[in-house]
Amino acid sequence: MTTPSNAVVSTPSLVLLPGLDGTGRMFDSFVRERPANQDVHIVEYPGDRHSTYDELFEQVLSALPKNRPYFLLGESFSGPLAIRAAALQPAGLQGVILCASFAASPTPWYARWPSLYTSSVVRMLIWLEALTMQALLGRCSEEMRRLAGEATDSVCPRVLAARVRATMRVDVTRELREMQVPLMYLAGRWDLVVPRRSQELIRRLRPDVAIRTI
Repeated sequence: MTTPSNAVVSTPSLVLLPGLDGTGRMFDSFVRERPANQDVHIVEYPGDRHSTYDELFEQVLSALPKNRPYFLLGESFSGPLAIRAAALQPAGLQGVILCASFAASPTPWYARWPSLYTSSVVRMLIWLEALTMQALLGRCSEEMRRLAGEATDSVCPRVLAARVRATMRVDVTRELREMQVPLMYLAGRWDLVVPRRSQELIRRLRPDVAIRTI
């Protein structure tokens, strides 16, 4: 059976889970480049109050499509949420993409002192990362710096700090093993936040993972 030339070919939806800021604004340029028939849904997290990983997980589950196939992408902070959701084997899920993310804390053990990560310290670290990427490596465009600034400025500093501290306690390695869908990992060659060992842990637990370095 052939498909008529004028028929609309349906493709799986793409559900995007944002990074630390939770706004989804950093997806702007990516979404602009999507195919015309690609349905994209960005899940946004509250910016005025801290929600635990467990609370955000419930929000993610409620946002997943109920009657169509889809892929789930978890960026950075949201990778553990994507992994937990996939472990439940929800209907329609075709695969998971982890973008510069982790299954267990990316912070070295010697730096896991939550009390150090105050609102002001976290904002300074975010600013230093963007500045370093642009000034020293030339890997951050002006648009990305602007979006990063707008995203972090729109979120309560206490919320950002709380999310950073939450990543120090997260561990979804069991759920990663239980996932049954295909898995892809998108790594940044010049990633200054998520270390390579996070990628290696995922590769060790899921040898079938497809890794692409950008």
